[in-house]
Amino acid sequence: MIRNPRTDHKNLAPAVISDGRLLIDLGGTVVEVRSGSGSWLSEAHGRYGSFVCDGARPEITITHTGDEAEMTAQHGCLSIVHPGGRSAEVAARRGTDVLDGVLRTLLPSVIAPDLMVHGALLSDGDRGLLCCGVSGSGKSTIAALFPEAALCDEMVRLAVGSGVEVRSLPFWQARPGSVPLGAVFILEHGAVNRRTPMAVSEAIQELRRHIYWPVEHPTLMRKLFETLADVCRNIPIYRLAFRPEPSVWTTMTDGF
Repeated sequence: MIRNPRTDHKNLAPAVISDGRLLIDLGGTVVEVRSGSGSWLSEAHGRYGSFVCDGARPEITITHTGDEAEMTAQHGCLSIVHPGGRSAEVAARRGTDVLDGVLRTLLPSVIAPDLMVHGALLSDGDRGLLCCGVSGSGKSTIAALFPEAALCDEMVRLAVGSGVEVRSLPFWQARPGSVPLGAVFILEHGAVNRRTPMAVSEAIQELRRHIYWPVEHPTLMRKLFETLADVCRNIPIYRLAFRPEPSVWTTMTDGF
């Protein structure tokens, strides 16, 4: 039986746009987006949906300008990240693609020792089922098979502490939620549903391919690799060959 996942990793007031700013909660890290354009902030509000929040202290500040020509003339691109990695500027007349890219760049170092992982997240109400794999392996497919259980189909945050909690991030189809991590599945298409346990060393080598690493910070890289190794030692990691049919749910959840 699929039950509703927890959505209680935050307790924030309803979202608002005020004073030219918008707050976005990325699994416990709040980003403040500032802009003089109310229409662009409204577009960003629509893009990040229920991840938009209010009443929280931001850890990252991003300033938006619509002047793409000036940004390109000064910096040769449409975004710039300031030293320290907790503030940035983006230029866009319309759309939030540049903002998306900056957030993906900033988060791995800001959330350390937590990990940012490319994967789909499902929940049975008590446990998180993280599904990783190369493009085309079935992450979006498996999320679409179980819409009541799916929290996101693109990117998650592994929050480490007394245990491992997995939190959805708003890239691409997503809704806020957090749940203890129960298992990780490395996806591949198959003629039959089959779950095969992976040894710790194999799991580390495979899962590291699906992590966003802060490669410009060697010290953080070492800490995050330690996080990865701890996760692989303490959480079941499986290869999952599957057919795109609801019967795969039983293969994923039985016996652990």
